[in-house]
Amino acid sequence: MMEIIEKYKLQPKHLQKLYKAFRKADLDQSGSVSLDEFYEMLDEKRNVFGNEIFELLDTDTSGGLDFTEFVNAVCVFGFFGKLQM
Repeated sequence: MMEIIEKYKLQPKHLQKLYKAFRKADLDQSGSVSLDEFYEMLDEKRNVFGNEIFELLDTDTSGGLDFTEFVNAVCVFGFFGKLQM
């Protein structure tokens, strides 16, 4: 996580907002965002492209996005649109 914080120059206020968004996306409060929760968060229907993106984001291949993977995804892909927090 420290590498991501340094790379994107994240401040505590940014991490607080990101954690709030992560908790909102983690509907079952499991500590990770599942594929179903990922699609729910994006308000999109499942598709091959989305599944592949999820697999790329899930760097530890656990089947869910932990907070570190979530933050990295938002920082990388967040440039394509505004995240509503």
